[in-house]
Amino acid sequence: MYTIVDRKHVTVASFFPIKNLTGTKALAWIVSYEDSPFIYKSIQSTYITRISAFILFFIIGFLLYKLKENEYKIQEQADTDMLTGVYNRNKFNKI
Repeated sequence: MYTIVDRKHVTVASFFPIKNLTGTKALAWIVSYEDSPFIYKSIQSTYITRISAFILFFIIGFLLYKLKENEYKIQEQADTDMLTGVYNRNKFNKI
C-alpha cells in the first residue's frame, strides 16, 4: 500500500498480487487507486486519540506518584516522634 497525505485528502494506491495455483509466484497485480477524504479524517482522529491517551497516561502517572509520595510522608509521620524526630514505639515494634 502506498499512501500520500495532503492537507485535505489522502491518496491511496493498493497493490494486490494474483498468485498461481501453487501460491508461490505472483502472476499479476491488481492496482487500486483512491482519493479519499474519509481516510484523511480517520488518520487525523487516530492522531487525536493517541495524543489524548498519552496525556491521560501522563496525568494518571503523576497522580499515582503524588499518592505514593503522600503515603510515604504519612507513614514517616506515624513512625517518628514529632518533637524529637526519632523513631517511636510503633516503628520499633515493626522492626
